[in-house]
Amino acid sequence: MLLSFETGELLLNTDVRFDMHNWSANLKEAGYSIFIGAIAVSSFCSFATYFITKYIVIYIRNRQSNSSENY
Repeated sequence: MLLSFETGELLLNTDVRFDMHNWSANLKEAGYSIFIGAIAVSSFCSFATYFITKYIVIYIRNRQSNSSENY
């Protein structure tokens, strides 16, 4: 949640105080930053995961097809 808040605060250029121990007290003010930050962080992670997984699948398929040609 803190990563999402910091990312959202950076993207929105706001200066809202956020306390991890009492986060529900100022959720109304910080909620928009957390929401925008969560979208940005999750988008980045999903794109990164897609390309890493795609690379691994192609690598394994090429390795399997090369080993089956040897027999």
